[in-house]
This record gives sequence, structure tokens and C-alpha cells, in this order.
Amino acid sequence: MVSTLGQLANIRTGVVTGRKKADTSTPYAYNLLTLKCFGEDGTLLQNGTDDFVAKEPLPDEYFTREGDVIVRLRAPIRAVYVEPSQEGLLVSSLFALIRVTTDRLLPRYLCDYINSATAQRMLAESIKGTAITTIKNKDLERLAVVLPPLEEQRKLVRFTTTSRHEAELLRRRLQAGKELAHGVFETVLQRYKEENQ
Repeated sequence: MVSTLGQLANIRTGVVTGRKKADTSTPYAYNLLTLKCFGEDGTLLQNGTDDFVAKEPLPDEYFTREGDVIVRLRAPIRAVYVEPSQEGLLVSSLFALIRVTTDRLLPRYLCDYINSATAQRMLAESIKGTAITTIKNKDLERLAVVLPPLEEQRKLVRFTTTSRHEAELLRRRLQAGKELAHGVFETVLQRYKEENQ
């Protein structure tokens, strides 16, 4: 089955922060999502958030909730999935905030789907601009979403999640190997340097 994303979810742009930024210190301080928060593998990197002070309290609708899918509206178009520990982050107008409204679509599957080559090809046709390429919410609303049965979506999500974990483990092992090789090399050089002084 295929449906448009607009039939399956509510899509809204985040808050325009320029209109809400405080000139002086106020008690309305938030963690703001930035472009640095978007991992290439669909994970939300919280260490990329910025501090943002607003001149007034901001509505709940602009803050992340578990199960939200956040999409960059600037190229590269990429989606991230909001885990329970990532709730309460402020979403700016650089992003679309997607909340699934049907039980026929798993939010994690939607995130993986938007990041898939199939969806990326469709979204590429909607990209506007030359210097800074962007898409609009209406482009996301028109995105055709392939809807396998829920059990198949769950299997795909388990597979992609496992693949992400394995890739991260390999990345860490590679980094540890580089650091070990560098450390051994420097230790040997230092020893020979001290012996020849």
C-alpha cells in the first residue's frame, strides 16, 4: 500500500527563532536543535544542540516528543528519530516536525524510509534553490510512503537498528586501533630519542 505522508502524519515547521529570541536574560531557556544534531544514520545527536533564550514561553508543539521524526528542510535532506531521552528539545524553522497520526505507520520506519534512496530520489525532485537548496512542508506532505504491513515495518526497523549499532561498534574499534597505533609509534620514537641523547 502507498499513501502520501500528509495522509499519515501531521507536519509542521519549527518555531522561527529570530522572532522569539530575547534581547536580555529571561527565565525561558531551551536546548535548540541545530543542523549538527543530524547523524548520517538517522540518529539525533544531542551534543549538537545550542542554548536559546526566548523572550516568552514557547508552545509545547515546538518541542520534541518520543516518536517524532524531525527532517532537515535544507540539503542534505535527512530525518532523525526522537528517542525518549531526547524529549523537550526546541525545533526551529530549519526543520519539519512530523508526528504520525495513524497506527499503520511506525515512526522509526518513517525515519528510515525518508533516509532511504527511494524517498531521497522523490524529495530531490522537490528541492528548490541553487545556493541553499531547500524543500517545503508541502513537498513532504506529497511524499509517497510505501506501507508494508506493520510486522514487516518492525523487521525492517530491527534490521536497520542492528546495522546502525554494528556500524558504530566498527567505527569505535577503528578509532581505538588508530589511537593504539599512534600511541605505540610515539612511545617507540620517544624511547629511541631518549636513548640517543
